[in-house]
Parts: sequence; structure tokens; C-alpha cells
Amino acid sequence: MAERRSDGPVFGLYLDDSGHVDNTELFVVGGCIATADQWCAFYPRWQKALDDNGLTHFHAADCAGGHGEFEEWKPLRRAKFHSHMAAIVRESVHRMVGRAVIVEDYRRILAEEPDFLKQGHQELEMTGKLRELHFVLRTSIEYAALKADIPDGEQTAVIFEDGTKHLTAALDYCRALKEKAGWAKGKFSTVGSAAKLDLLPLQAADCVAYETFRRLTEIKARPWLSQPKHLFRDLRGPLSVLLQGHRLSIKVWNYESLRNWADDIKAGYASPRKPTKAW
Repeated sequence: MAERRSDGPVFGLYLDDSGHVDNTELFVVGGCIATADQWCAFYPRWQKALDDNGLTHFHAADCAGGHGEFEEWKPLRRAKFHSHMAAIVRESVHRMVGRAVIVEDYRRILAEEPDFLKQGHQELEMTGKLRELHFVLRTSIEYAALKADIPDGEQTAVIFEDGTKHLTAALDYCRALKEKAGWAKGKFSTVGSAAKLDLLPLQAADCVAYETFRRLTEIKARPWLSQPKHLFRDLRGPLSVLLQGHRLSIKVWNYESLRNWADDIKAGYASPRKPTKAW
């Protein structure tokens, strides 16, 4: 966990993934950014919610599906508790981020543009099935570095959940970004990992990652939901709670937005266009 410092805040970015590059249409990374003081205020609230309900930890997929420690819980109790935990996250953190890529579209753009992800920092190596992981990590960390309203001069510690798919590759890639990508230099302090059971902010990151994955899976199955008037219409439950206050940034990269990015980089733009407007 980021430690408090006498001369100002130290930020901690905790990241978790949802989906799997080997067997899913979507690959998602979700995370939460907060100062050390904010995380210190978060801890007792989160732990009390766990203790009051006889839980050792919170896992969003288990709560939503009635698995693990939630197996005996009735659906209404699970839904209320899930939303309560989402409210603790929203009220505690500085920013939340959810980034996703449609795997089929990403592999299509790479077939057309083999060096796509290397553009902007060609010295980084990305190969095989890890490419989707690298991409969503880059876009998540880029958000933290450039768009999360972190004061100039402040650095952020990046912590992954130990169960992250291809953890070693994720850590190596983020350390390479920290050292070699111009936009990341001076923005990050340490990159490491910890167990979700031991570090409560990773359970908050799990909540964001799961809700991002769940909503985008719904949109993938029902494309009409991606229209701006429907995207967040009639939302209930944890995601609606997380979205209150406009501190959660969710973006998904499909073929159109990936194509725009590749074309913009070729044209010499300093940064790519946004993903599809609806998402």
C-alpha cells in the first residue's frame, strides 16, 4: 500500500483483470486510484462491512453469482450488499478506471498493423497472447498518468492482484512503460503485486473490473445498448452506484476506435482519438 508522506499525498493505483485472453471475447482491466489517506479511510469501512457479514473478503463475481462465501445468501441480500460495497468504493477513491478491448477486433488490427502497439514506444516488446493484456494495461495506466487529475510532481504506486493472468508479463511491461514511455516518466514510483485477501484496495479494484466486464458483455450481446441513449439507461445495482459522481471512466476499444488510433499515429497526432463515443 502507498505510504503517507508528510509533504503531500502519495497515490496508489490498484488493478485487477476480468475475462481471460485465452477464452473470452473481451479482456478488461479495472482499477481504483486514491491517495494514501483516502485508502486509510477506506480500510475500516470495507473491513467493517466484511466483519458484519461474516466474510473473509469480497469477490464481486461470487457475490453476483451466489458462489463461495455468498452461496447461502438470497439474491436480494447479495444485490444490496454488492451495491453497498460499490458505494464504499465510490465514496472513498479519487478515480476509477475500466478499460477493455474486443479481442477479435484487436487481433484483426494487429494483422493489418503488426507494430500497432509499439507505435509511440518501439523499444517495448509485445508478443503472442499477451498483446491484449499489454494493450488494456497501457490504456489503464495512461489514464492514471494523464487524465486522473493527479497533481504535478506526485507519483503513483501501481499494484496488481497476485492472480492477474500472466502476472510476470504484466509487471515487466508496466515497469518498461514506467522507464521508457515518455508520457509515463516521473509519474510512477513502484510496480508490484499483492494478494487480494491481504490488500483490501484490490477488492475494490475487483469490483470495478467485474462491473466493467459485466456491462460490456451485455453490450456485446445486445449492440443496440451501445447507442448513447441506451448505454447507461435503466442501470441498477453496483454499476449505477459506481457511476454516480462521474469518477468512473469506462472505455472499450473496438475495431473502429483501434483503426482510428492507428491512423492518427500514422498522421502524426500526439495522441489518438477517443474510443467509440458511445462507450
